[in-house]
Amino acid sequence: RKSFDSLDHDVLLQKVENFSDQCRVSNMWIHYKLASNCESK
Repeated sequence: RKSFDSLDHDVLLQKVENFSDQCRVSNMWIHYKLASNCESK
């Protein structure tokens, strides 16, 4: 399983078709990035 770190945000959005899924994926990606930023400090 690939981690979100190895995925580009645009690539993630291309994998989902409809708008609600894009919102969900964007939120997941953002939360993951924020969480990983906090963990690295």
